[in-house]
Amino acid sequence: MREFLSSRNVSLWCSVINAVCAVAAIISGSWIWFGVSTGLAALCYHNYLKG
Repeated sequence: MREFLSSRNVSLWCSVINAVCAVAAIISGSWIWFGVSTGLAALCYHNYLKG
């Protein structure tokens, strides 16, 4: 399970899911959730690139 969670593809999907959540948050006007989701998407994408 640990190998699965640390794979590049999981990091990419994590960033995609968080980016979708960020878009939904900005549409609904939730600025705090937008900031959290964007930060998490950036972190996951960074891990994908580093992977």
